[in-house]
Amino acid sequence: MKIYPLASVIIPNYNGEKVICDCLQSVYACDYPNFEVIVADDCSSDSSLAKIKQKFPQVQIIKSRRNRGFVRTVNRGIRNSLGEIIALLNMDTVVTKSWLSELVKVLIYDQDVAIAGSKILDLDGKTIQYAGGMIFDNGLSLHIGRGEMDQGQYNVLQEVDYVCGASMGFKRGLLKEVGYFDASYSPLYYEDADLAFRAKKAGKRVVFVPSSVLMHRENYSTQGLTARFYYRYHKSRLVFLANNYSLKYLLKDFLKKEFLWFRDFKPAEFKKQLILAYLSGMMYLPVSLSKRLAGKINTKRRLK
Repeated sequence: MKIYPLASVIIPNYNGEKVICDCLQSVYACDYPNFEVIVADDCSSDSSLAKIKQKFPQVQIIKSRRNRGFVRTVNRGIRNSLGEIIALLNMDTVVTKSWLSELVKVLIYDQDVAIAGSKILDLDGKTIQYAGGMIFDNGLSLHIGRGEMDQGQYNVLQEVDYVCGASMGFKRGLLKEVGYFDASYSPLYYEDADLAFRAKKAGKRVVFVPSSVLMHRENYSTQGLTARFYYRYHKSRLVFLANNYSLKYLLKDFLKKEFLWFRDFKPAEFKKQLILAYLSGMMYLPVSLSKRLAGKINTKRRLK
């Protein structure tokens, strides 16, 4: 007898009128028989919510009165959900029929797996965006396979450093053990890697599931590689390092590696944003130290 625990699909929405209905249509075409859909809206000003209510009245909408950013919006959606399994999904995606069932299957039948991530392709359905995530010693992230044509070269379930928040599944029990997404990363970036690192420090596995597939219209809401992107990305990278690495490592090995990397940083025109991110990171250090003293940060098991 097969078991189908309730899965809660959480879709954060911000002015997604051009994409959200395509996403929802693909989700409701999934072959998994037991799921709810929650759209967590981040104070949208377009007609996206009206379109959802008209075309998908079964969707539960959680609307914010002010703009909270991705991380807080996602957490609010999760708190209003009921599922044993949480599936986080970007609004600018189109999932395949078995997207959800393949994620749930891995999470149910392997008790050591706490987080599972999907294979993410471009809209052409051929070019890889994500086939697993790596974190380098200075905190930089990498999507494995990015830009390659999908020819099955990554069709093996494997452990990874983190899974991409555009499509990730995890057990509700994990949140009780390690906490929700950390609002320190607001409005976005590295919240997915941080949750993965906390799960691993708790002895759990984080895996890439190649049989769970979707297409993603990347940068729909973030507008690509802009000055704002570089600032936000590197600010969150430094928060991630402060939250997950030992002070000894940060003061010794990291600073040396970071100096060499900064010296050759490109594109050079965005070095100003990187410097501003460093300043923000320095302002976050007292918060990190406070968390360490309170025992809220575990750096005893470093993953690199």
